[in-house]
Amino acid sequence: DQHEAYLENIVKAAECGCPEAVEKLADLSFRKGLVSYAIPLYKFTALIGHGSECMKQLETIHEEGFLSSDDLKECREDYELAKKEMFSKEREAMAKVGGYTARDGSIIQCDQFM
Repeated sequence: DQHEAYLENIVKAAECGCPEAVEKLADLSFRKGLVSYAIPLYKFTALIGHGSECMKQLETIHEEGFLSSDDLKECREDYELAKKEMFSKEREAMAKVGGYTARDGSIIQCDQFM
């Protein structure tokens, strides 16, 4: 069945860390009423600063009583911090010299002259 294959592929991509897949899986879960499954996925997308819809969804979940005010505040702070880091002057300067950040947080210099 195409729907099952599609869902299976989204789950695999989300497990590999694809933020778009995580967000899609959270949206599908929320629309199907699986709020307890959607919350950690939305929290993850907020933690990495992905998209803008995750905070709107978390606010909706909070308004419906499934998420505490403290959790929402923590998610908002994480989201803002991630966004600030993604668009920081330090990151921009690093990109200009060919550097980037590895998954473990270490800074890697790309030597284009080798």
